[in-house]
Amino acid sequence: GKVDLEKYKTEKHALLIEQWEHMGPDSMVFEVEGNGMEPYFLDGDLIVLKKEEFQSWESLDSNLILVKMGNAYYLRKLFFDEGNPFLYSFNRRLYPPIELEENAEFISVLSGQIDRDVRNIKFK
Repeated sequence: GKVDLEKYKTEKHALLIEQWEHMGPDSMVFEVEGNGMEPYFLDGDLIVLKKEEFQSWESLDSNLILVKMGNAYYLRKLFFDEGNPFLYSFNRRLYPPIELEENAEFISVLSGQIDRDVRNIKFK
């Protein structure tokens, strides 16, 4: 999905010790909004992204990454098709792949998910 960093704010969460240790100091927590990451991540899920040093787009192949292109942020899976990098939504029926722009800025890689409350899942 698309990430709106204008809405991003720093908050302190009460997390289990194991979850905090997994996150580390260079991690960010985001709430998934919308259906762009279904069926793996649902609206309202909390995911953890870890800041890592950028080496190359090729080294990130098949990873779920956060990138900035222009004024928009995208959280998508990176795949190469005939040598060209594309960002894929998990919900491919609704969201087509986006070609990674030459000036795209790497932000982080998905590193985990905070426990999901499955009682709130709505099946359509």
